[in-house]
Amino acid sequence: MKIGRILLALVLTLVLLFIARRLAMVQPRVMEQTVEGLTISHLNPGKAPENQPLTIAARITRGLKNGEKLILSFTYEKVNSDWSTAEMLPKKAGSDTLVADINGQPRGEKLFYYFEVQDSLGTVVASLGTESKPLRLRFEGKVPGYIIGPHIFCMFAGAFFAFLALFGALGLLRNPGEVNTVARKVGWTTLFIFLGGFPLGIMVARAAVGGSGWGGFPLGNDITDNKTLLIFLYWLLLVILGKGSIFQKNPEKNLVKPETYGKLTLVGFILLLGLYLIPHSL
Repeated sequence: MKIGRILLALVLTLVLLFIARRLAMVQPRVMEQTVEGLTISHLNPGKAPENQPLTIAARITRGLKNGEKLILSFTYEKVNSDWSTAEMLPKKAGSDTLVADINGQPRGEKLFYYFEVQDSLGTVVASLGTESKPLRLRFEGKVPGYIIGPHIFCMFAGAFFAFLALFGALGLLRNPGEVNTVARKVGWTTLFIFLGGFPLGIMVARAAVGGSGWGGFPLGNDITDNKTLLIFLYWLLLVILGKGSIFQKNPEKNLVKPETYGKLTLVGFILLLGLYLIPHSL
């Protein structure tokens, strides 16, 4: 039974991390807009290397008619900023892929942009994105392997032990005698959430986007960082409530009854799903 739970937790952890990866806001995405048979297609990379020239490419399916041109409008600051424009040119003779080269920016900066097909009079024939709803990407620095590797491991381990805690919490509703095992899984989950989300998470953010690496309370209002902080504090509360089982293997010194502890652990698992499934801030 224990082997079965471990294997199931392993599989579910891999599935969870795969879904989280797919939901990440900085993942490449193909974007398309079709107007009267003209389709603008663009692969938004989500992120780009810092301080490197950036080539923006888009594909026009039916080609451009005489007098038509594809214009890239872009800015590095969305609020109260001036938009620059660049006419996109064929990647090579006869190609339906058009490109424009623009300057990169330091890590942490963002690019907002959109495409317009204009006729010879400057009338917009079709567009992908708008000034009010532009496409976006972020410039990032390279995160060293000795930082990203342990970070990924800790986030994986945190999810793995959280699934084991979930299985145990469900069992606690029927058999209070398993509270020591559940509490220990809660302890391991909390440890890996802390390591992956704070020292290592801050180091990853600092390497990728610069700054202090922390934009949550009390320094800012970053959704991702505040989400991580709140979820960690809840799991830390679970550790305190189950301190007797975790540190002394004595459930009588826990602060709540086993059934209550099981219910609170279920809530903690649901909250933890938000840490993995709600996309990171862009």
